[in-house]
Amino acid sequence: MKDTHEKTASPIVASLPQRHRLLIMFLAITVVVLVTATAHAEVTDWEDLIALSIDLYQQGEYVNSLNTMRESIEVAKKTFGPDHHTVSISMKNLALLYRMGGNYSEAEMLYKKAISLEEKILGRDHFLVAEDLRTLAELYKFQGKDNEAESLYKRAHVIEEEFSIKKR
Repeated sequence: MKDTHEKTASPIVASLPQRHRLLIMFLAITVVVLVTATAHAEVTDWEDLIALSIDLYQQGEYVNSLNTMRESIEVAKKTFGPDHHTVSISMKNLALLYRMGGNYSEAEMLYKKAISLEEKILGRDHFLVAEDLRTLAELYKFQGKDNEAESLYKRAHVIEEEFSIKKR
């Protein structure tokens, strides 16, 4: 079973092994937040934890990578507050680690928490919420939970359509 939705993957990314596709997604999420958050001097500790977690994962130290990513959530909460985008980014990164480790229930729980936080911060109809819905839908699709996946894909599509209309 593919761990991607055919309509959302580029041909290059779709041709990569699942592990590489997930790592690319992990890094992309982190890059987005680093670009938007670099105005804060305090972000350095949080950035360092994210980078360390990635390094640990690449070295095969899965448990240490998980613990470091958990710590990044706490640092983000202390540094930026509990309702900040960096908290949801760390949650999504931790969820991705769980997903790559096969712990789908933990990944699902964290994705849901991150989506809830993003909806609180940005609103239910923000395009970033749609991206998060697609990520959770892909997890469901991978697990064979097609009905759950389809409803999230539909909601994400509606949000993206509304965003596209507003952007014009």
